[in-house]
Amino acid sequence: MSVAPFAWTHEKTRVEYDGVALTVNGRHLPLDRIDRFSRNLSRSTAPGSWNRLDCGVSLLSDGEDTSVSFRGDAGTEQWGPWRPLWDQIDALAREEIEPRLLERTIRQVAEGTPAELCPFRAKGRGRLIVTAESIQVRKLFSRPIAWTAITDVSGEFLEITTAEPNGKPHIHRTGFGSAEWDAWQVAPLWRRFVAS
Repeated sequence: MSVAPFAWTHEKTRVEYDGVALTVNGRHLPLDRIDRFSRNLSRSTAPGSWNRLDCGVSLLSDGEDTSVSFRGDAGTEQWGPWRPLWDQIDALAREEIEPRLLERTIRQVAEGTPAELCPFRAKGRGRLIVTAESIQVRKLFSRPIAWTAITDVSGEFLEITTAEPNGKPHIHRTGFGSAEWDAWQVAPLWRRFVAS
């Protein structure tokens, strides 16, 4: 099911979607030219933060990154009066943007070229290297983790669980937050490569 076109302004951010492209403050982002994506949904429980909720999306297209963000109260179910706007942009990301990027990564890996995920900056080199057989953190002495050895991918800070020979779970803490560029792809890539 495709997302219906929408247009709205929140604070100083104008967002429009016409069924083919997203436009943020006049910057035109055709969906098929979006190269990277990240989603942030975080709640602060620090003293004095009053359950502050920060959420938003960031997109890299044609070498430029663009973001849409909201701030509200995680203590209420509605978060803030902007919740319906967030729901629209979140649905667009899940139904239109993420599937395109995921298929692009799968196709790249299937053609024999490793994919790089989770760069520090939108245009930087990825710190996770993905092949059809494994995932590996780009750092000295790191070893690839076979997709077939993974039993779970979860956590606000991406954790990969594997089973040791005795059956005991072993957690690999990658140190990457789930809101980093492309981090959302790790779990669906694992499910895809284990199934194939």
